[in-house]
Amino acid sequence: MASSASWRFDRSADYTPDVQIDIRDNQGRPRLTVHVDPAKPPTVVKAEDGRGSPVTLNWDRAVDDAGYLRHCPVCGCHELYMQKRFPRLTVFVMILALATAFLWWYGVYTWKAALASTLVVLTADVLLWVYNKPHLVCYLCQAVYRGVPIKRGHPRWDAATAERFAK
Repeated sequence: MASSASWRFDRSADYTPDVQIDIRDNQGRPRLTVHVDPAKPPTVVKAEDGRGSPVTLNWDRAVDDAGYLRHCPVCGCHELYMQKRFPRLTVFVMILALATAFLWWYGVYTWKAALASTLVVLTADVLLWVYNKPHLVCYLCQAVYRGVPIKRGHPRWDAATAERFAK
């Protein structure tokens, strides 16, 4: 089992050897977050405080020979999509940038202050975009896999595929 489920991490990649799995309940609410070692993935996980029932993870053929996650170890679904989530701060930053541009447009600020604040907001937004790493999400159980290597060209969320798994 260890050989079929070991991830190979490229030392030059930005991924850490720690994989975080966010497991959700049937209603989509967060149930359990676990950190697993990709070299020795556990078959059963449970909350650190001991509350709740344990979750069985099926790692058989979950990871391919190249080290990419092929199916969800939580539910066995073969449909995973890549997602890059923005922090909630990004929306705030975008609104602040628009408000600054609006005030400048109507002459409340000087053009230098408006330009400086807009550049600061733009820099913060670009940094958030660059350092926000993508993760994989299962269509069926909505489990989130952070820190796993993602194959180039992995599909993003698709409405038709999501419709097949809608409850």
